[in-house]
Amino acid sequence: MPPRSLSISMFAAFGACAACASTPPSAAGPLAVDASSLDTSAADATPAGGTAKADTVSKDGGVPEAGALADTAADTGVADGAAPPDVAKPTTDIALTDAQIGSAAAEFAAWHAKYIDAWCKAKLACDPYGAIADLARCKTLVASQQWSDFGAELAAVAAGMATYNATSAAACLQTLDGSCAYFESLNFSYGLKMPAPCHSVAQGIFDDGAACMSAAACKSGFCVALDGVGPKCPGECESLASKGDECEFDDDCEGALWCRNGECSDGTAAKFGEDCAGWFCDKSLTCKPKGTDELACGPPLDVSATCAPSFNNCKPDTWCKQAKAGAATGKCTAAMATGAPCTPQPKDEKDPAFDTWEGQCGAKQACLALAADASPVCANLVDLGASCASTLQCNGLDAWCSGVTGKCAVLPDKAAECAKVPDGFDQCRFPYVCDSAASKCAELPAVGQACIGGWCAGTAWCNDKEKCAAEGKKGDVCEDYGDEGDTCVPALQCGKAGKCEALACP
Repeated sequence: MPPRSLSISMFAAFGACAACASTPPSAAGPLAVDASSLDTSAADATPAGGTAKADTVSKDGGVPEAGALADTAADTGVADGAAPPDVAKPTTDIALTDAQIGSAAAEFAAWHAKYIDAWCKAKLACDPYGAIADLARCKTLVASQQWSDFGAELAAVAAGMATYNATSAAACLQTLDGSCAYFESLNFSYGLKMPAPCHSVAQGIFDDGAACMSAAACKSGFCVALDGVGPKCPGECESLASKGDECEFDDDCEGALWCRNGECSDGTAAKFGEDCAGWFCDKSLTCKPKGTDELACGPPLDVSATCAPSFNNCKPDTWCKQAKAGAATGKCTAAMATGAPCTPQPKDEKDPAFDTWEGQCGAKQACLALAADASPVCANLVDLGASCASTLQCNGLDAWCSGVTGKCAVLPDKAAECAKVPDGFDQCRFPYVCDSAASKCAELPAVGQACIGGWCAGTAWCNDKEKCAAEGKKGDVCEDYGDEGDTCVPALQCGKAGKCEALACP
């Protein structure tokens, strides 16, 4: 199976290719940075592997483990300072002293703590039904590297590859001032692109054309992968697209611009009558079919109007009720009252009825059985400490309906029993996983220990003997998983002979 791990080491950030390795700071003067290499791969908030976009190196990423920066050339078999052929070294006109780097890193870390506190408070206040149920737990998750929007930036500043922009940092915090602008902005109703000031809290120091492994190290804030190279090879710093330029992803566009129908445009909602294919409408409007092959913004549909289930274009507190599962059209119908009989949504997204029952219950409600032998009804969602009939009824991504107390509670912590948490839901508080053999929440296993559900700690991977193994050194047997990576250390690649060999970047 592909390697599964929930954290990265600092060497993973600097070892992908020697041409992308920073020169260690000297005590005597400026840092002579001749490359940018920060691995931006980050684990999800739950144990699930992520896949980078096909043609870009993501700007977001995990925070490397503290204290893990080391020269590991002897372990990898790659000579220190060696460069893959034809890889251009980055260029920068900025020279930073050790003192400047340390000061910037400290300022960024202090600001990031404020950001975490403000973000979690705003998330709970503005979006309580998709949030971590507990404020302290939210802050722990974000600070634990997995939910941080600034993982790559933190690492870049600490490595002297980016500077701290206090003006942008203050402006970013203002979007979390309690007005819910951060979460209610049009940008966030459509995707996950942060407000413009938040994109420049860390300012990369490398010019366009420089080799890079992280967008955070580029002045432009954009690192694009080169055609035909593997995931371990460096990309190139490149200017972000301006308004009207071609694009493929939102992060291809500068500032607050979005990629709309292949072109960078303002992040403003489409108005009445305007095309909404691949876009969103003003809050008072909804995207509706126009003719046979077009979409346009228009007013939400009234009760009894013919609707399209896939567009959910009825007025609030109504839903598109189909005559039968999978029908192309339906009738806008008032949402069911609390306690009214309902039909649970199928778990399989491929089921023709998957979208049939969406929205049948009112806002902040779920369709569930309130007793073991009872029929499903529309039931109100409840907070921590309230009585519940199902985990579906509990607010918060880290909450479950305790089989012991019958109340909504935070997921089990380390060493707590996890077998009673319903299968299909997270069974332990992150970063712990449920060890089915012991029925206890446990830390991810280290090298040499038995895998838990295919997962291992750090950069270890689960081999065919269900044991956690260290990443391979030069000459070690390896597994190649294509775009998902391989089982060799970052400075090596899995060759055709099935052994770790020197990384070859075009």
